[in-house]
Amino acid sequence: MADTHRAMPVVVDGSALVVRPEPATASGRPLNHAEKTLHAMADRIEALEVRQVKLEAVAAEQAADDGLWFQAQTAPEAYLQQELRKLHEIIEGKTSVECAEKTLVQMFEEGRNRPHD
Repeated sequence: MADTHRAMPVVVDGSALVVRPEPATASGRPLNHAEKTLHAMADRIEALEVRQVKLEAVAAEQAADDGLWFQAQTAPEAYLQQELRKLHEIIEGKTSVECAEKTLVQMFEEGRNRPHD
């Protein structure tokens, strides 16, 4: 007797694991490689859209937090606020992708080269 059990792919959805049936056509035919690739791309786009919504919600919460946007009194406070503003511009789509990548790489390099306390 042939084993008819199909493995169910496990997908990470936020913090939960979701088991989805293998995608098939309306007639029940298993998808070919190109169709599976399109489904995977659609799933990735959906995940990115969900992530963007979450990022925008965090940015909105931070924008409303007066504790983050006070008048800086020291150079480290001013630097922190400057970098936070850059991140908000990236999240809100006010900065081009190329500029955002350059900024993130620069921030990473500066952080890596800065002596830690």
